[in-house]
Amino acid sequence: MRNSGKNQRQLILDLLLPGREVPSVALSRVSLQYGARVKELRGMGFKISNRTERRTGKVYGYFRLESAPTPEHKPSKPKRGEATIPTPGIFPQFGRLEPEGYGVD
Repeated sequence: MRNSGKNQRQLILDLLLPGREVPSVALSRVSLQYGARVKELRGMGFKISNRTERRTGKVYGYFRLESAPTPEHKPSKPKRGEATIPTPGIFPQFGRLEPEGYGVD
């Protein structure tokens, strides 16, 4: 059975109790796209922190609900038909991604 994003967000919120860290593997059981659902929840005003930990050569991720949205919070989800504009230089660690010259001097 396929869960909608709304149902997946609620299931993730049910796991993310304040003050309790939840392993990312537990969130992946709800949705393999749990990162997208967490982003949507953050856009709705939920403050969700995350951290990673290295043990025996493996990386483990954890999420924690810090707070729920405040009444004055405005959702950041774009309205239907409203385009989002990418921010230039948002990933400076990658440098320039276009190929170097295509063999043209």
